[in-house]
Amino acid sequence: MSSPNTLILVVNLGTPTSTAPYAVRSFLREFLSDKRVIDLPRYMWLPILYCFVLPFRPYRVSRAYESIWIRSAQVVQLTGKSVTCGTSPLSLYTYSIASKLQVSLQNYPVVVKAAMRYGEDNIPSCLKAMEEEYPTIKRVFVLPLFPQYSSTTTACVFDEIFSYYGDFTKRGLPTLHLNREYYSSPLYIEALGESIVAKMREFYGCGEEADWPTVLASALPNLAIVYSYHSIPIRYATSGDDYPLQCYDTTRLVQEFLEKRLNVPLHDVVVHVFQSRFGKEPWIGPFLMDSIQVMPLECDSPENLQKKQELAEAAQAPFLAEKVVKTCFIVSPSFSVDCLETLEEIAIAAKELFQHNGGDTFVYVPCLNDCDAHVDALASTVEDNVRL
Repeated sequence: MSSPNTLILVVNLGTPTSTAPYAVRSFLREFLSDKRVIDLPRYMWLPILYCFVLPFRPYRVSRAYESIWIRSAQVVQLTGKSVTCGTSPLSLYTYSIASKLQVSLQNYPVVVKAAMRYGEDNIPSCLKAMEEEYPTIKRVFVLPLFPQYSSTTTACVFDEIFSYYGDFTKRGLPTLHLNREYYSSPLYIEALGESIVAKMREFYGCGEEADWPTVLASALPNLAIVYSYHSIPIRYATSGDDYPLQCYDTTRLVQEFLEKRLNVPLHDVVVHVFQSRFGKEPWIGPFLMDSIQVMPLECDSPENLQKKQELAEAAQAPFLAEKVVKTCFIVSPSFSVDCLETLEEIAIAAKELFQHNGGDTFVYVPCLNDCDAHVDALASTVEDNVRL
């Protein structure tokens, strides 16, 4: 292959370098100082950040990271880094995706590089390294690993790209292509849908040619498939961030895929919620933890009936007013790779809450991570948008 002329920059949010509170504090300081993430006036927000958040929150977050941290020789294989402190799943899978995407696009004159918006291996350091190593690069395709666009994630990446190339001393700027979202990609929707089917097949002990109407006939009355997305402040959405609309669209597209794939109607099964709110400002709901503890409640008291009615209205899912959910499959489509919010908040905390309130089975469907279907969807996104 000739010298690469195109850089594919795969970007994720970032992660602490270790589970130590000081490392978590350093990461949170940079992340929560971004005006795209917290847009309050600096004179209001910075005292809160430095006096109330950073002195205390890193210790709780550190313990959460300890529960999901990877300490394995696999880290060396995928990232070439020391395993003294291990790494986070987000970092592991992001680098693996970049490596596999390079293989997938090996017939094109491209080089694929992973970068993080915050923390180590940030965007400026990666771009600088690529300029020095590959002076033939004339195009940069930025691929944020956020399926749905949000001003709190994707736009933060774009800001850093503009800041880097906004340096007036840079003369030979490349052609830039910024990918806004990829949630509507048919390959992405298929990959997401098939990941749910795979978990259902595993749970119900079915083969490839399962008769799903028969398999699910007795399960549907107590079954829920929950789609959980990272929330954002309501104020962000009402001022132009179309992230929530893209989340609803993602749920709709995957539901349509599953109904065709399973040959089963799912209008009384699908629940759409949000998670990971931060601070006291109103955020988009209904919230995962609130929903998960109400869904399994029996309809045996006025108090429970009221809670279920309130959830049904908040989730715009009337069936939840009377449905007693005992089996819950939960997927988080706003996360491309598993991370703290999925492995700790959902797979551990939400599961405990669901079962504590009467639920029987809680099945977490992992993120697409570095699976071949996800890499194929990303490769297709690149090929559809860049003349390689």
